[in-house]
Amino acid sequence: MCIRPDTALVAFLLSCVCSHTVMAANWEWGSDLRTAANWNDNPALIDDTRDPASTFRIVASYNGQFERLSTGSSLVFKPKVTRDYYPDKKFKDLESTDIFLPGSFRAFGPRTNLALGYNLSRQNVLSDETTLSETNTNELNADDIVYRASLSPSFSWVATEKDQISVGVVANITDYDLEFTNRADSKGGGINGSYSRSLTQRQSLGVSAGANKFKSDNKRIIALGFPPVLVPVEINNESSSETLTLDYGFSISPTSKLGVSYGLQSSTTDNEITELATGLPIPIGTGTTKFESSTYDISYRKTTERGEFSLIASRRIVPSSNGQPQDRYDIAFRGKTKLTKKLSGQWNLSAFDQQNIIVSAAEDELGSELNRKTRYYSADLRLNWSLDRKWRINGTYRFRYRDRDVDTTDINPDGSVKATSNQVALGITYLWKTIQR
Repeated sequence: MCIRPDTALVAFLLSCVCSHTVMAANWEWGSDLRTAANWNDNPALIDDTRDPASTFRIVASYNGQFERLSTGSSLVFKPKVTRDYYPDKKFKDLESTDIFLPGSFRAFGPRTNLALGYNLSRQNVLSDETTLSETNTNELNADDIVYRASLSPSFSWVATEKDQISVGVVANITDYDLEFTNRADSKGGGINGSYSRSLTQRQSLGVSAGANKFKSDNKRIIALGFPPVLVPVEINNESSSETLTLDYGFSISPTSKLGVSYGLQSSTTDNEITELATGLPIPIGTGTTKFESSTYDISYRKTTERGEFSLIASRRIVPSSNGQPQDRYDIAFRGKTKLTKKLSGQWNLSAFDQQNIIVSAAEDELGSELNRKTRYYSADLRLNWSLDRKWRINGTYRFRYRDRDVDTTDINPDGSVKATSNQVALGITYLWKTIQR
């Protein structure tokens, strides 16, 4: 599944130009070109105790938007290609070309809406402290490539003036090039449905239900026995989960809305560790875990004369890159505002606390804290200055912090390891063409 970056980039850009030339009369399109200087003191978020390396790079990107609109349908394609360059020659192996190909199709009528979303991507991955790089050192390595594909059809129907029904399906695949890392190839899918009824002009009440399935497998080296012996193994996980929530919506004003969903979630995980040398299962790594808890999603959205913002909090079961489902709490504050006629700002403040559901289930059974949680905080701040109709200057600052629980040792007496990262970027954007509304 290997694609040469240069070949893929040329073929992709040619296809965009050709499609525009052949169907110019039917399509609207817009594109911009961006370049930025980017400094980061810990790009892979490596634990602070390991003295992570800082990097300086130049990033160039192409962002396109191609639309075909008609009375009853719309087709949207938003390709993105990025390429980075490191002036420091010791980081030359980190250079990569990443490709993202999202799109959507909608067919709508007076009371129905049929939609199909999809996304394809190929992206370089930096090594960090949870993976084994090819050189097996603590240095920064661009040691993997990840391919992702997703498909998400959905259908909604306004049955009456007060009643609405919607159904959605999602399928996704993640594939990493390398084996024997802490990353897992995975595939999953799910179905969800909801019913909503308007109680008044400002309030609605409904119910939602969903079912998901997730499979993952990865190969890694683990230590077994005493004295420990390094053994190659394959780890397979298969989990299924179900959710049922009661949903309430309240339009506080014409410019603000509150949404609250609360209910139950249940997940069953089967895991098996097989020793590759013998092909036999390892008993300590085989079993079934059942996890049950509450789930919720609370959101508040507000539109102002100068911009908009939202506050969101949730608890749900999510997949992770190592193949183990996580019980995760999220909170985020996002928004954008127009500061002056030419200056605008955006922000995204977020945090989460998560833990492997196998550990969470064990905690429920034992009635005690096992301390295997990961806490993550990030702050993204961005300023955009419009020089004229075509040119924009962009400035970005991003802060990340991660705290992971580990076994208490003389090296880590606090029982946790911490990582922090600061990133500063300054760039310029050229609006090649904009879509006229």
